[in-house]
Amino acid sequence: MPADGQSKIIADKQGDNWGLKAVRKALGTEGVRSPLACIQTTDIDATLKLVKAEYGELILDWTADARLNAFDGIIMGGALNVLGDFVQAHVFTSLLDRPAGFSTVDFHTRFLRPVPSGETYRIESRLIDRASRSAIIDTHIYRPDGKATTHITGAWQLTDRAFRLED
Repeated sequence: MPADGQSKIIADKQGDNWGLKAVRKALGTEGVRSPLACIQTTDIDATLKLVKAEYGELILDWTADARLNAFDGIIMGGALNVLGDFVQAHVFTSLLDRPAGFSTVDFHTRFLRPVPSGETYRIESRLIDRASRSAIIDTHIYRPDGKATTHITGAWQLTDRAFRLED
């Protein structure tokens, strides 16, 4: 048992832990419907399709919606940040043995190429490293031709936030 008296929250091994099951349910074949207001407002969740969900790994296809455009037909960088944060939160969730509060503690986005709306992009997000209460996650967004458009690195940490989960 850790020194703080809490049982371990981040799973030591890969497999179908609580978090991975929750991610597969949330992003599964019935469609993605996030309870987060910022996601509902942008409707990003309705444009995502789950390809793969494993311990520390998530692959999605995302159809870039014109409602997220700047004035020139290119998706706004802020929308890509929200998308990256959403995806990485689900990767972090896939590590958990039980429900727990967590938060982004560091987030870097590098825009490599424009992201025009109307195309479908592949999002690949993977665990890079983890500790008992934190993790580093790397996300890439790829064009249909396989070239990277966006590279996002995030650090995530368990917190004492009182999140409420829906069934």
